[in-house]
Amino acid sequence: MFIAGICFFSGSFLVQYFFSYSSSPGQVKNTLQKNIRLRTKDFEQLLVDDSLIKSLVANKADKEEYEILTQKDYFIFLAQQTNNEPQLRFWNTQVIQPVLQLWQHEDGQWFQKLINGYYVVIRKTLQIKGQGEVAALALIPVKWEYYVTTNELNNSFSYLPFIEDYYNISDQKQPGYAITNVQGKPLFWLTEKVNLPRPLGMFTIILRLLAFLCVLWLLYKISEQMVKTNGFTNAFLVLTISIILFRILSYYIPFPFNFRQFELFDPAVYGSSPVLKSLGDLLINIFLLTWLLLFAKQFGTIQKIYFNNRFFRYASGVCVAVVIYSIIIIAGGTAKSLVADSQISFDVTDFFSLGIYSFIGFFILGCLSVCTYLLIYYLVSLLKNFTNNSIFLQLIFVTVVCFIHLSFTINSGQVHFHLILLLWLLLVIILLQWKQQFFSFVPGSGAALFWLLVFALSLTTLLLSENDKKEWAARRRMAEKLSLQTDPSAENLLSIALNNFRRDFLQDNFYRFNTQGSNQFLKDSLLGEHFSGYLNKFDTEIFTFDRDEQSLFNTDSASYNTLNTIYNLQSKSMSSGDWRYFEESFDRFYYIARREVTDPRTFQIKGYLFVVSKPRRYTAEKFYPELFSKTFNLQTDQSPSYAYALYKNGELVNSFNDYPFPVHLTETHISGSGFHEHQVNGFSELWYHATADRVVAVVKRKDGLLQFITLFAYLFLGFLIMWVLYRVLHFISVEQKNKKGIRQLIQFNFRAQVHTTITAISIISFFVIGISTIFFFINRHSRTNKERLSRTIQIMQGEVEVALQHQSIMDDMLKVYDEVAAGELQLKMNRISEIHGVDVNVYDPTGLLRVSSQPYYYNKGLLSRLMQPMAFHKLNQQMLVQTIEDERVGSRSYMSIYVPVRDEKGKTYAYLNIPYFTSQNELRQEISSFLVTLINLNAFIFLIAGLIAFFVTNRITSSFSFISQKMKEIKLGKANEAIVWNRSDEIGELVEEYNKMVLQLEESAALLAKSEREGAWREMARQVAHEIKNPLTPMKLSIQHLQKAIDDNAMDTKHISQNVAKTLVEQIDYLSNIASDFSNFANIGNANLERIDLFESLLGVVNLFKMDTSITIKLSSTVTNPVFVMGDKTQMNRLFTNLIRNAIEAVPEEKNAVVHVQLTSENDEAVVRITDNGHGIEASLKNKIFYPNFTTKTSGTGLGLAMCKGIVEQMKGDIWFETETGKGTTFFVKMNVIQ
Repeated sequence: MFIAGICFFSGSFLVQYFFSYSSSPGQVKNTLQKNIRLRTKDFEQLLVDDSLIKSLVANKADKEEYEILTQKDYFIFLAQQTNNEPQLRFWNTQVIQPVLQLWQHEDGQWFQKLINGYYVVIRKTLQIKGQGEVAALALIPVKWEYYVTTNELNNSFSYLPFIEDYYNISDQKQPGYAITNVQGKPLFWLTEKVNLPRPLGMFTIILRLLAFLCVLWLLYKISEQMVKTNGFTNAFLVLTISIILFRILSYYIPFPFNFRQFELFDPAVYGSSPVLKSLGDLLINIFLLTWLLLFAKQFGTIQKIYFNNRFFRYASGVCVAVVIYSIIIIAGGTAKSLVADSQISFDVTDFFSLGIYSFIGFFILGCLSVCTYLLIYYLVSLLKNFTNNSIFLQLIFVTVVCFIHLSFTINSGQVHFHLILLLWLLLVIILLQWKQQFFSFVPGSGAALFWLLVFALSLTTLLLSENDKKEWAARRRMAEKLSLQTDPSAENLLSIALNNFRRDFLQDNFYRFNTQGSNQFLKDSLLGEHFSGYLNKFDTEIFTFDRDEQSLFNTDSASYNTLNTIYNLQSKSMSSGDWRYFEESFDRFYYIARREVTDPRTFQIKGYLFVVSKPRRYTAEKFYPELFSKTFNLQTDQSPSYAYALYKNGELVNSFNDYPFPVHLTETHISGSGFHEHQVNGFSELWYHATADRVVAVVKRKDGLLQFITLFAYLFLGFLIMWVLYRVLHFISVEQKNKKGIRQLIQFNFRAQVHTTITAISIISFFVIGISTIFFFINRHSRTNKERLSRTIQIMQGEVEVALQHQSIMDDMLKVYDEVAAGELQLKMNRISEIHGVDVNVYDPTGLLRVSSQPYYYNKGLLSRLMQPMAFHKLNQQMLVQTIEDERVGSRSYMSIYVPVRDEKGKTYAYLNIPYFTSQNELRQEISSFLVTLINLNAFIFLIAGLIAFFVTNRITSSFSFISQKMKEIKLGKANEAIVWNRSDEIGELVEEYNKMVLQLEESAALLAKSEREGAWREMARQVAHEIKNPLTPMKLSIQHLQKAIDDNAMDTKHISQNVAKTLVEQIDYLSNIASDFSNFANIGNANLERIDLFESLLGVVNLFKMDTSITIKLSSTVTNPVFVMGDKTQMNRLFTNLIRNAIEAVPEEKNAVVHVQLTSENDEAVVRITDNGHGIEASLKNKIFYPNFTTKTSGTGLGLAMCKGIVEQMKGDIWFETETGKGTTFFVKMNVIQ
């Protein structure tokens, strides 16, 4: 893994500095130059095909050729020279229109700044047979430079994304990198912005992240090995210190890369403290903390600490309670700040408002939940030790700590929040204390699912509460803003429109205001170009005055002093710079702006210009040009779900959206002051009494229940996915070398198979239904919009024909527009647009835009005045009656319909176009509503299916478990009960076969018992004979020796008699022991059951062995209360005596025997561990240890451990051992605890 990390990290540098276009200015330069040259070469190859150029110029190219050319990512134009004027014959884009200067330029390649960006221009003159001289022009976009930048309009490099923040371009020679053409001639220069880190490519970032993950994995493996060699505590400290050092260094050193270059680490997205100063920092910190705690969960154990002194015990308990409460405050505050201190949307009812940061927020909340649960679980387990498992004391300690904290923070405004956290914490402590009872009815992972449910519900409640507070604050700000009578939806556009009144333009053209004709023409031009479209909802007028403050042909009689007094004294400033707001009467207000024009050389005043925009009363909010919405890209400032109304003296002045506001206010609405909320038919009304006579209402639909269900569904399903991934990754990390374990992961049991199948069906159905329905919505929406546009344009077509016929003169070839009547035609198109609520464009027969109800898009270079090329081809060449095209402005797509406008003879003299900019918003809203419903429904189905699966599998598996338990209880020589099953189903057949087996087993058992009894008697007789024969031989030899000594009148007969007597006594004792062992083994089943204090029984046996000073024996216990079991006291003493004696005898003579006896209790079971320091048990002997007559000693009956096993089984317990060669053996005795 270490080598893999080095390879990934080294590879990232290789990729960054040798293969990534953004690695260095030189690499950026080479990549940009390569892209330009590729498109230059493509254009030159295109011009070689004379037949294609000829067909394009003659407007005879087929559809396939048009489609190929319009799909190119650079722009091609062909024009014929007619009367020294270029006549455009072909174009492949609607993005840009070449200016006359480009056509007049000599052939060649150069760099040019145009209205919407920087281009490399290629011009070439061709001689085409039958067409004469044709000028070919290619515009290769280098960098976009829009007049306004929004979410859809970014000033980015065309072929090199994400480098615009790091590099500039210039057509002047710079100390940078020259971008040259094929001949080596410089086109423009690339310069690097100072004090900015170089951007990393995506592949580089991935390699660095993989290297970082390898480092983390290596740390994990090192710590895992340290657990085995140095213990968990040391390993955990090393891992913790390593991670803390890494985080400290990462704040100051760009490892594995500079985090701050990414928006994820932008404090504008989220920031709450110096440690959590961005969403990325929070993500990294919570991920590493989760990893640490999961490591502790896997390898650590909760050490039980005891203090005999009650004061120290309770003091320690209070300290633990302080830590628990602090953790809850930090966790709750972090979750709260994720909403309150961020620009992240958690509005799950609007799916498309959720971005990548929203889902990162969900992941952070999941990790936060895991950390909170694990920390509370560990600490509450520790708290139990200090309170003797008294839940009352635990709750008291935590409550006291909370109230002490609240006493110091009573004025912080967080009291209610902290009290809610306290109640939640008390509930969790109760659940953890009684978890055995709570979760006894759920299988396997049911407890985990329960805690996922608890945290999902808790976080849903918290997030919705904070969302409501945040939304309420936003509505209050909106109401305060509206109270100033400003129009939020127009303010930004007014500011943009006024910016067009540039000081240099006014300085150069102010003289034109001095004559009546040019004055009116210039004013009309400025108004038509900058105050049309959405700003038609205002009656806008321009006032001009000379240096002496005299009127310059103003249609209104307002004087300079009047307007200047209003601007300086009577109006109020606005957020949009030069515009100011003035209230004329209770129901009329207007916006006013002022420009002072000076001579740039003499600095003398030339004159003054005022712009006054008066809102038209009750004009419908037709369409808001969203391309000009300059909102933060994470969360919209003004949602269409809001409706608002303005009142003056109880009368409605203005309203937005379709909410039924009252025209006259009643006493209920007028009374009071400040902010008030009313709930009306599922809507939340905010009423703001700004002044005594002014009231503002802001309304939003309240979908509390829907939001709660949807957010809960998101969180629960998200947490569930995270839990499943953790289980899979954990299993892989543990069983990565164990093929059997991996097979076990794949081979589920019956219950898991049912749950997995239902879950898979739910998930698959969710995706299948969701994807298919979304495609259905898209197709239906497209079809509906096309039908809607077709109906609308058919209705409008006749109106436009009438308007155009009155504004044109007939000629033999086509209708030519009269420049004088252009203003009147514009007004007619605006009126038609207002009536039908759509934008209208009119193109002439050559595909050039003549009139638009929304000229902003075209005046500011967002779109060119050329007709969409495929639409022009279909209507002009294929002679279709209409065509609907998918078009784009920046990154925003929209639908657009075109129809020809014909005269009485059927000749086309114009093309009518309706661009439908809002179609994508409607589709998104429809899909969002469907996804919310589908997610809620799927979550509901998932829960219901889970419950059904739980009860069904419980019903089935309980039957199997019952049969399995009966089969486990089958024993030879006992009366085995038959199963009673009253249903004739598959399980009934199994039961019937089981009952037959029981009957057959009883018959076989009787025969086997008879055979075993006979065999047992024979074996017992053989064993008894063998055991008795062993001591009889030395007895016989001793007596024979004594007899010979007597016969020989030996001198030491007395001494020999004493030795013989001693030998006889020893052998008789041995015979007595043999008889006792056989008698005890035979009487195991005759137990006198009574209630035994297990610790007292162990203590008595251990004290007997402590009399032998040659051995060391220790007794320890982890239980504080007496542990009672049911058994025979004599047999219990014999059990532990045999086990301790065996432990002592297992130690070699040259080694001091050390025996450790330990008593533990958990889950109503007591476990006694007896550990020795002997040489262990050989693997070949492990299966024979508990067999009767088997022994590894040179003497003995071999019945000791067999007797121990019989005694334990008599008490329905269990006995087993663990051994390690050379280190010793531990015997375990498990028994059921009684109360």
